[in-house]
Amino acid sequence: MTFSAFQGNNVANGSRTPSQDYDTRYATSLKLFSGEVFNAFNDATIFKGLVRNYSLRGGKSKQFLLTGKLSSGYHTPGTPIGPDAGLKSNEKTIIMDDLLYSSQFIYDLDEMLSQWSARSEISKQIGESLALHYDQRIARVLAKGATESSVVTDEPGGFQVNIGTGNSNDAQAIVDG
Repeated sequence: MTFSAFQGNNVANGSRTPSQDYDTRYATSLKLFSGEVFNAFNDATIFKGLVRNYSLRGGKSKQFLLTGKLSSGYHTPGTPIGPDAGLKSNEKTIIMDDLLYSSQFIYDLDEMLSQWSARSEISKQIGESLALHYDQRIARVLAKGATESSVVTDEPGGFQVNIGTGNSNDAQAIVDG
């Protein structure tokens, strides 16, 4: 009588030997799960794509150049065109946040004995949890930025969105199309 080990479906190259390491044996699980988390995160987040973001690799902060505004207007024939006052500028340093994570552990036996796929629901919940925290953080940063003074001298700081007709920026018309 010969004993044959169960090879399972979760094998990167279709067959497993006893000497294969953990990463090789479980390569497809991690990719599938992380893809589900990213999909759930992208579906649930509101601010992703509406704000500029950077990935810091090997650093803890990033400096941004902030400049003032130039003016424009129509030229009148016979009037000399001269330069505006010098463009004012300054820099702002942003320090990275700590690692954002959400985690859940499932005992393999519990998953095998259950009648539903726990992985898909848990990956969805993790993605939505990360998206909610991400959106809340961005909303707090925007609210703080709305009240801060300008980093560039003599430039207006903060911002305000006025909803309704009769405002200089008719935000309601923009929303209504």
